[in-house]
Amino acid sequence: MDLFCIEIIDDIPTCLYNKLFEKVSYNTQNRILNFKKISDKKRTLLGELLVRFVIGQKLKMENKSIALNYSVYGKPSLNGVNNFHFNLSHSGKWVGCVCDSLPIGLDIEKVREIEVEQLFNFFSDWEIQYLNSVSSMDKISKFYEFWTLKESFVKNLGLGLSLPLNSFTISPYKEHYYMYTTYYNGQSFYLNSYQLDMNYKISVCAEHTNFTDEIEIINFNDLSRWFLNGGIV
Repeated sequence: MDLFCIEIIDDIPTCLYNKLFEKVSYNTQNRILNFKKISDKKRTLLGELLVRFVIGQKLKMENKSIALNYSVYGKPSLNGVNNFHFNLSHSGKWVGCVCDSLPIGLDIEKVREIEVEQLFNFFSDWEIQYLNSVSSMDKISKFYEFWTLKESFVKNLGLGLSLPLNSFTISPYKEHYYMYTTYYNGQSFYLNSYQLDMNYKISVCAEHTNFTDEIEIINFNDLSRWFLNGGIV
């Protein structure tokens, strides 16, 4: 398993933006064109660029050879490759990509001040009890930890909104402090949460417990250079 993140920069020169725009799929180009906010355009563009960069580096593939598929619920996959799975998420100034040999899920959320209790309907009874046991100082942080854990599980399954968040429970896995587990159709899933920076939570859901210990931060200039050089390994 490998976990990558890249920070969205504010001042991408127009000429560079246009060149990078040409490196993603036509479907993604159309999605970008339909967005009104420049922030949404950048997140979507950088999301697919990061995925293609990671695939290129891990599988030694040229960008022009990378064909991405999407399920009816939007879960991405790599056409023609069965033992390479990945997932994408973005929030605020960060875009993330996780890859593994088995199905994988990822979620990133920016931590904001919210009324946690107003969103308890998305949690199971045990999760609500746990969140209520946390000190008021730590409650928002724990809320986002559990929220991203649950979202990463749904994204691993690729079921989208068809699986209600309160229909399953995320619970601690044995003696591990940051590792959790849940079940679906008799299968066990394992989850781990990371602190991307002080204002962001990131969680991964896998079918095993061999989680990466670190997040690899990708430099925007390195990513751009790879594409401008033809996306060739």
